[in-house]
Amino acid sequence: CEDHDGNLIVGTHGDGVFWFDAQGHATQISTKNGLANDNVLSLALDSEGSLWVGMDGGGQSQPPLNRVTHSIFNLLDSSAGSTIQSISEDNKGGLWFSPKDKDFRYRKDGVEQSIGSSFGTMSAFNPRAILVDADQRVWAATMGVNLFRLEGNEFRPAPGVGVLNREISALYQGHDGRLWVGTQGGLACWNGQQWQTFTTNNGLSANIVRAIADDAGGDV
Repeated sequence: CEDHDGNLIVGTHGDGVFWFDAQGHATQISTKNGLANDNVLSLALDSEGSLWVGMDGGGQSQPPLNRVTHSIFNLLDSSAGSTIQSISEDNKGGLWFSPKDKDFRYRKDGVEQSIGSSFGTMSAFNPRAILVDADQRVWAATMGVNLFRLEGNEFRPAPGVGVLNREISALYQGHDGRLWVGTQGGLACWNGQQWQTFTTNNGLSANIVRAIADDAGGDV
């Protein structure tokens, strides 16, 4: 049969399925990678792009009708078993992410590195949120120590960080360029010069802020 792009899919007796691409290269699908039986008698492609494979037998544990689907997600091996709490991309295609109980990680072109703080590893402080702002500055929040900014190849305490004395859950940059920080004790805003804080005393319905967004009108 053919797939939706006009590529040929061939079922064989003994070698499973061969799925060709536009260049004539074939990917083999067989018992080595999940097919129940290598003796293929029929093929059909459904409207969702899934390939249905009818085989010669297979038994109760391996039904003779299999569905083959394209993988939607790929697991980043280095993140296996971790709790990833925040992700942010820079303008070079690099990806920052924060695995719980480890250093912040940066991945670009298949190469991954661990970035710590100016005073050693940040592992003990539990990385939380990470954000690359419009000027490509990298901000990183940890549960135990507070807010950092990347300088060179290490994180250093962010300017005026003493104002933020509570655990940080969220980092966000608004359309106007201001940096917003959600903490367990209210909301804080960095305008490039100083911090301004907002709590229930300023009208917030609660002091625990875990997610931030702004609209086209500039409302946060």
